[in-house]
Amino acid sequence: MPGRSGAAPDDAAVDAGLAARMMNLRLSVSPLRSLLEGEMRAEVHPAHWLVHDCLAALIQAARALDDPGLLAYASLRLINAREEVLPLGTLGLAALYASHGSAMLRLFKAGRVPQAAETEALRQAEQALAAACRIRKCCLGDEHPLAQLTAKAHADALRRRREYTKARRHQAASE
Repeated sequence: MPGRSGAAPDDAAVDAGLAARMMNLRLSVSPLRSLLEGEMRAEVHPAHWLVHDCLAALIQAARALDDPGLLAYASLRLINAREEVLPLGTLGLAALYASHGSAMLRLFKAGRVPQAAETEALRQAEQALAAACRIRKCCLGDEHPLAQLTAKAHADALRRRREYTKARRHQAASE
């Protein structure tokens, strides 16, 4: 898109602008987490709309920054908060379950889960994706592309969990 002078901005200027915006986004995450973990936790009910909005902002930041750890943290907190005020089985909760499950799988695949917590991470991923799949199939139907995509992700999580459990048993037997 042409600038004011009519010339298109060069790639270096676009890259510099994007880098600056990403840096500002990274810098905003820490104070928001501090607010959620500190002052807000003591003063505001976990299901308060302000907590929901802060967590939703963290989820968006996590997606923009491609940070599955932050996404897993914020989505699980928001699931817990929204389950208190929303009817179970809503598409909004399904999206959060899917985000949490996918983030946990990404952390596992990237080796960012401590070995002692790997089984729990895979269990959380599988259960979250199972919940998302049930809700989406119920609300959207089995043939809906989003329901099918979620079912595929759930099947992948289930397969990974089984393979991991089998490998751990084999490793324990050989020791």
